[in-house]
Amino acid sequence: MNRPYPPIIPHMKDWPVYKVAREVDAFKQELKQSAFEALMEKNPGKIKDVMAQCAYLENKRVSQIPWKVDPVTEKSFWSNVHLQLTSGGDCTSEEQCEAVLRKIVNRYSEEIVGDFKPDTYIFADRFLSWFFNRIFSSYLKGSVFNFFGKKKALYNKLRLKGYVDEARALFRHGTVVMVPTHQSNLDSILVGYILGQIMGLPAFSYGAGLNLYNYEILAYYMNRLGAYKLDRRKKNAIYHETLFTFLKLSVQKNVNNLFFPAGGRVRDGRIEQNLKLGLLSALIQAQKSNCEAGIEQKIFVVPVIMNYHFVLEAHPLIVDHLAKTGKEKFRNRKKSNSVTLWRLIRYAVGIFTKSSDFVLSVGKPLDVLGNEVLADGTSVDSEGKKIDICDYFKLEGEFKPDYQRESIYSKRLGEAVAASYQRHCVVLSSHFVAYLAYQMYKKKYGSDSVFSLISTGLHEFELTMDELLPSAIKFHKHLEDMMAKQLIYLDDDLSLSTEMLLHTGVKKLGVIHLKKPLKWTNHQTLLCRDIKLLYYYANRLRGFGFEEVIK
Repeated sequence: MNRPYPPIIPHMKDWPVYKVAREVDAFKQELKQSAFEALMEKNPGKIKDVMAQCAYLENKRVSQIPWKVDPVTEKSFWSNVHLQLTSGGDCTSEEQCEAVLRKIVNRYSEEIVGDFKPDTYIFADRFLSWFFNRIFSSYLKGSVFNFFGKKKALYNKLRLKGYVDEARALFRHGTVVMVPTHQSNLDSILVGYILGQIMGLPAFSYGAGLNLYNYEILAYYMNRLGAYKLDRRKKNAIYHETLFTFLKLSVQKNVNNLFFPAGGRVRDGRIEQNLKLGLLSALIQAQKSNCEAGIEQKIFVVPVIMNYHFVLEAHPLIVDHLAKTGKEKFRNRKKSNSVTLWRLIRYAVGIFTKSSDFVLSVGKPLDVLGNEVLADGTSVDSEGKKIDICDYFKLEGEFKPDYQRESIYSKRLGEAVAASYQRHCVVLSSHFVAYLAYQMYKKKYGSDSVFSLISTGLHEFELTMDELLPSAIKFHKHLEDMMAKQLIYLDDDLSLSTEMLLHTGVKKLGVIHLKKPLKWTNHQTLLCRDIKLLYYYANRLRGFGFEEVIK
């Protein structure tokens, strides 16, 4: 039984995210002023140029990629800003230009900041228990009329591995920031549910893509559950500085945060390695500010790895990836991706009648410089020696700004998080069989890439058990050796015999898709009817050097 942990902070009124929400207007004013001051300090004599670039990009965004969630005044606002900055506009003096900058910062601040409502959180907990129970457990084992499902059954499907106790302990010593991998639009609510209901942690302030707010019901709940909005269409310095300042202030107020450092969902199924450093650098600046102010509160970064047997959006994600990377080598032969009533019905039936599970792996906690952290919050270097990270922000014994030095720290933190993703990844039975089968199909059909497999024009790819089993045994043994050396995590299914593992992995792989990536025929022939989807799931183990093992 996967038992939930007791709450670290039992009373919701004591949660940091709730305390800030009660003073949200004051927080917004502090954000607006801090972001304004940072922009003025970083752009002396150039702020008009920065605003002009911002207005240009925003007018371009409004005309080329509008979203339903955009305010009705969006076009008029940015057109007006552009007019104020052009010759003959209002921005002719320093004071007038500052007023225009404040208008822009205020607009971004109001968009970014969310809220937290206890009643909504309690309702969401009950609803999500039902929702995830329906996805990860079989409908045939319960009743659809039992609307809220059974939490005990759900907890057995949502499993934890890794440094859970160490991450929990750090809440007594500072602010904890979770940085998960990102595969699905389900990630935000799923990881939030597990952290709160199974790990016993207080609610987090979390970043959610503004595109999700196009759906009114999602917008209503996310606005009231501590979410702050991220709009990846906005590429200008003023927006980035406002978002950067929001995260910095939030963390300094001890609000536990969660964001995806890879940015958007990974398109090809791989574990992220090239992370975006903007929000990670905000954590470094927040820690630096705490050190300068003599505040002992530390900021801890905890990598979190999401491990699915299926990803709801896998097919459109991999098609999008192949179209962008393959260009003329890839042509999606499917005539229509339109959503029909019959397709929706089949998809809904899949959710309610299939069974799967999910593993959340918690990596070893880090400080903002990428050093490992002990359960008491002490940072240690690669040799295990205790260090004071505040010393890293000093020059000749004094705190001095050094943007080049701190950009190196950001890169170092990003590399440490990416390494943790790979080190604490959990190999599921579905990952095992997808990777193995894809590599064997390439070998059998004489292909060197997914594009060459697609170009064969075959609608089906076949492997017999006799062809598959020798390489499967070798691969299985290699993974067990890696686990013995503590180089990787293996899920419980990997303790099965190799032949049973192959059947279990195929059964769980992409269980919810209308057309599964792999299927056994007569238990002896492994059939693939969607090589693109198989490639997506196989990529989960890409980058570990397993190709040579299978060869």
